[in-house]
Amino acid sequence: QESGRPAFYKENADAIINRIVPMLRAQVIVAVFSNGGFDRIHEKLLEKLRG
Repeated sequence: QESGRPAFYKENADAIINRIVPMLRAQVIVAVFSNGGFDRIHEKLLEKLRG
């Protein structure tokens, strides 16, 4: 946060998705880095964005 960029901690994939989806606008890029499936965050995020 010292760089002026938002940072936050959430306890699971669903909480992360619920936090970031309202922040997203057209042309925004979301990158998810994980060393595993991380509770299907990639699929869950796409499902939420598709409505």
